[in-house]
Amino acid sequence: MVDVGDALDYPLQQAVKLGFQQVVFGGMIGKFSKLAQGRFQTHVQEGEVNFEFLAELAASQGAPAELCTRILTARTAHQVQGWLKEIGIRLEPELALRSAQKAAQAAGGKLSVRVLIFSLDGELLGEATHA
Repeated sequence: MVDVGDALDYPLQQAVKLGFQQVVFGGMIGKFSKLAQGRFQTHVQEGEVNFEFLAELAASQGAPAELCTRILTARTAHQVQGWLKEIGIRLEPELALRSAQKAAQAAGGKLSVRVLIFSLDGELLGEATHA
């Protein structure tokens, strides 16, 4: 197990270099909203959560237009998560899938990548694997 912070690209490349077969990334929605877009540096100083991306994803999952507009005013990905939970929409499965795809692609297809997205309480909200 390797504890990874904000930079996901270097540990991913090291896993390839060391011959790992699979990596598993676990975390919360903020980090994976970035990785799902192919952003491997997830620290806020390297860029904030893209709320336009989350609003578009929410719309594709059936969120009403007025909520999608409200998402553009959010301060955190957790806030968006709460608003969507109230109406029964979860972005986490799609974010997990897109994140796993981006990471597997960045590893040159040499790793299977599993992504687990958790709530603040530790509940598994989304998971996906991409080889």
